[in-house]
Amino acid sequence: MIDEAVKFQCGDAILTATLHAHRTLSASRFLEVVSTRPIALRHLANYLEARGRIGQLTDLLVSLGKHEEAALVHYKSEKASSLFSM
Repeated sequence: MIDEAVKFQCGDAILTATLHAHRTLSASRFLEVVSTRPIALRHLANYLEARGRIGQLTDLLVSLGKHEEAALVHYKSEKASSLFSM
């Protein structure tokens, strides 16, 4: 399903298919799927970040071995929250 959405270059369809896969596949199978589909991972990461689900996003990135990206997301989130608390 994700591959078909990618073929049509429809971001909404890519995100919908990726979220469906996240809900229906086992965690290990889902990680396999998104690790081989960077566009789907990018859409999911943007979705999670936009909704403030930073913990979920960093967990996903760490699970995929993207430790530097996870650290950067965490840093940006902490920096943004510290600016709002001033």
